[in-house]
Amino acid sequence: GGTLGDQFMTNIEQVAARVPYMVSHGNHEDADIHLAHFIERFRHQPSNADPPLFNTTNGETTNTLYFSWDYGLVHYVSISTELWFGVTDGKTTLKTMLSWLEKDLQAANNNRDFAPWIIVQGHRSVYCSSGADCASTKVRADLEPLLFKYGVDIFMNGHEHNYERSFPLYQNKSDRSTVNPKATIYAVSGAAGSREMHEPFTRKQPSWSAFRSNTFGYTVLTVC
Repeated sequence: GGTLGDQFMTNIEQVAARVPYMVSHGNHEDADIHLAHFIERFRHQPSNADPPLFNTTNGETTNTLYFSWDYGLVHYVSISTELWFGVTDGKTTLKTMLSWLEKDLQAANNNRDFAPWIIVQGHRSVYCSSGADCASTKVRADLEPLLFKYGVDIFMNGHEHNYERSFPLYQNKSDRSTVNPKATIYAVSGAAGSREMHEPFTRKQPSWSAFRSNTFGYTVLTVC
């Protein structure tokens, strides 16, 4: 919302003034007024979504619920996992995002000579092993086949207040090898925590989980 949003922007100002960053829509921005704040605050992000405009309680503006861009050797894609959970303006829907995503990934896959890596980011997990959230397959059912079909290298998300990284993984199966990966690697990067602190791992670590931690931290990805 307004006050908390202002506090957040003030807190990150020293970093944000020097380091380019993009954001993804999460569940704390689902309510109408919070969604309007999110859309308006981050309307400077790339805007290649279809449909290109989104209606909030503040009116019609740029649709930044999902978008993509190339930077260096990577094609990045940002999606809204909240479209699986009822967020819509009547024009932008889960169906429109999935249709756009497939076209975007197909084009990116054909552009590997220039941007050989494809990384998709969203808020909620496709795979995780911490708690009750990880039992849901709602996002996975639609998203995993597309990520596998177009050879997406990494899917990154937050939502869980911890860190977890998988081996290359498809349909709950992994050969536990990162040499010439045969499927997408899933990374939960929520170790910054929140006022709720960290989320404990209440489930036994699956064989596909390469590493997990609920200590404070952040993720650095080196592309070469």
